[in-house]
This record gives sequence, structure tokens and C-alpha cells, in this order.
Amino acid sequence: NKCGKAAIPRWDLPAHRGVCPREKVDCPFQQLGCKEKLLHKDLARHEKQNMSYHLKLTCTKVTDLDRKNEELQRKNEELERKNEELEAGRMRNWRGRMRNWRGRMRNWTERLRNWRGRIKNWR
Repeated sequence: NKCGKAAIPRWDLPAHRGVCPREKVDCPFQQLGCKEKLLHKDLARHEKQNMSYHLKLTCTKVTDLDRKNEELQRKNEELERKNEELEAGRMRNWRGRMRNWRGRMRNWTERLRNWRGRIKNWR
């Protein structure tokens, strides 16, 4: 980068790039919307000169995240309510099935008793 630093060993190059004043870097507020790509040495000046812009980007992001969070909370509450309704319905369904099977078992038990009686009488 022609920063003036004398002969940097190849293995130290990655570490040097992180602090080199001539290295191009993204603004730390890039994820919030700042599109600036500038030299590392100009970063502090950029942050100071654009403080209100960065604050506005931050506020916009926080507001957006609050809105999304509220929306997700509403969806979560709705899903929890639907899940409770489904579970209650499943329980009613299973209770009905159990009653049905109990009735069938009584019916088969009665049939078995009848057959046992017939077998005894047949002998």
C-alpha cells in the first residue's frame, strides 16, 4: 500500500493490514447503511464528521428492529395460541378414540363370554 513502513515480513502482512493507515476499510456503520470505503487513516475523521448521520442510521435500525421484534412477538403469541388449540383438539380426539376402543373392547369381551358359554353347552 506504499504506506512507508519498511520491509514487512510476509507472515506479518495480515496483521499490518489491520492497522495500516493506507489500507482501504469499510465504515464501521456499513451494516447500518453507510456506504463509505476510505483509508484507515481517514476513519476517525469520517466518524467524527458523520456522527449525526451515523446516529440517524442507528436510530432507524433500532426502530426497524423494534417493529420487527413486536411483529415476531405477536406471531409467537398467535402460534402459541394455535398450538394450545391444536393440543386441546388432539386430546379431545384421543379421548374420543379411547372411548371408542373401550366400547369395542366391551363388545369383544361380551362376544368372548358368549362363545365360552356356547362352547361349554356344546360339550
